Amino acid sequence: MDISKEVNFIWNIADKLRGAYTSDKYKDVIIPMVILRRFECALADTKKAVLEEYNKDKDTPTTVLERLSGYQFYNTSKFDLKELRKNFKTR
Repeated sequence: MDISKEVNFIWNIADKLRGAYTSDKYKDVIIPMVILRRFECALADTKKAVLEEYNKDKDTPTTVLERLSGYQFYNTSKFDLKELRKNFKTR
């Protein structure tokens, strides 16, 4: 993984938020965004399998989804940060 690419992605988001947040408030936004992005990257390889299983049965047990994700967490949202950003830009 190219870390500089990830860092630039995160700072690009920070630049877009500049109008809404002063620099002393970046930590309130950037740290949570970094954590969300890291979760998203960790789950990227298994997201499709988790979504397919979840969409078959919304009551799929947590243990099954965790096993599919390979972690003790998973994501059943059809969105990712890039998709949200794209939708945000068009509005």
